[in-house]
Amino acid sequence: MSGAGILTCLLVDDDELFREGLARAVRGLRLPLEMEFVQAGSGGDALKKVETEVPGLVFLDYRMPGLTGLECLQAMQEGHPELPVIMVTGEGDERVAVEAMKAGAMDYLVKGSVDAAQLRKAIINAMQKGEMRATIRRQKEALLEAERHRVMIESLGAACHHL
Repeated sequence: MSGAGILTCLLVDDDELFREGLARAVRGLRLPLEMEFVQAGSGGDALKKVETEVPGLVFLDYRMPGLTGLECLQAMQEGHPELPVIMVTGEGDERVAVEAMKAGAMDYLVKGSVDAAQLRKAIINAMQKGEMRATIRRQKEALLEAERHRVMIESLGAACHHL
């Protein structure tokens, strides 16, 4: 994320016209948050951009030359498991959708068959899922820390008892 209240949206597709059209479509949704768009024409370029600044949302093409969308998604998820990623593809293949969701995509859209309502829903759902993943991670960390404290206190109690 960048700036106060501005969501950085990374658009990853080897088709520049599609990236521009997607940015226009998202802007047209009039979402309750300000968005800035960063574009990448390849998976490798996208990973470099994510290393520099982690975006708040990613639209990721499934089929690209070089690094595929799935490979790029898996690399992004290793460092940023809460990153909301919406996989986009030119063909509506259920197998592809399942692979993308298993790899960590929050949603899956088929190019050319997405209307404004579907796009809006995908963005909102992806953002909510990303926030839920972040909340779960923070809760797990808090539980682990509480367990460490409990074990330490029990150990101190046992040591004092032996003394």
